[in-house]
Amino acid sequence: MELKVSDYRFSDDVARVRLNRPDRGNTWTSRMSAECRWLMAHADDDSGVRAIVVTGAGRQFCVGADFKALDHYAQTGNEYAASVSSTEMPQSGHGVRPECDRDIIWRWSLCQPIICAINGSYAAIGLALAAFSDFRNAAAGDREVTMDIQPVHTESDCKAALRQISTLMTSDPMPGTPDSDRLDILATLMQAYEKRHFPIDAPDPVEAIKFRVKENGPTMKDPEPIVGRSNRVYEVLNRKRPLTLGMIRRLHRSLGIPANVFIAETVDG
Repeated sequence: MELKVSDYRFSDDVARVRLNRPDRGNTWTSRMSAECRWLMAHADDDSGVRAIVVTGAGRQFCVGADFKALDHYAQTGNEYAASVSSTEMPQSGHGVRPECDRDIIWRWSLCQPIICAINGSYAAIGLALAAFSDFRNAAAGDREVTMDIQPVHTESDCKAALRQISTLMTSDPMPGTPDSDRLDILATLMQAYEKRHFPIDAPDPVEAIKFRVKENGPTMKDPEPIVGRSNRVYEVLNRKRPLTLGMIRRLHRSLGIPANVFIAETVDG
């Protein structure tokens, strides 16, 4: 299996499985679940392995599920439980005891002991990963993030989260502190809530052109090398002439307007 969000190392009879998404706090996804199952099955079958150590890259162990991944399940209607119980998923530890043939719990059916080396903050599924290990070891200063943070589902939840964010931003917590971790988690929750309830449509192509031209401070003749003669510029800006593919390409390259702004107009129109 190609490893995209984890890595593996073996030395001195010990296999190390590391969650490797440090830029996102090693947040958990179905891909990470599949890779960890595959790596731990590989380690469990290796006669040279005497123990399996699970840890995280960077300063955090695992701060929970990835909210972008959760958005995928919400938008498609798929269920996470079904995706991680697929027959295509490595069946590490399955078949030993029926009650252990479940996500995360399967670890208890492996032959080799699992040591959870907690290298930083952990929450939610990160806590479950630690709980369903045989041994847990945390360096001084590492924290279980058991904050009283609630999901943001309603307007009331949103207002409560914003009040906490405002307080935390005013205090300007140092990176790596519990307050900094709390701020990161609250900001992620708010981002997911706003994306779900207040999606931002792409700007109108003509208004985007006018804005960029005004922002750069030129006269209305400046789009002429991109769009064409002055009468053509007038027609485009007054919605009397549609944009051609050539115009779109030149506007994208010259004015830096994202291509999706024009594509959305082409699809809708």
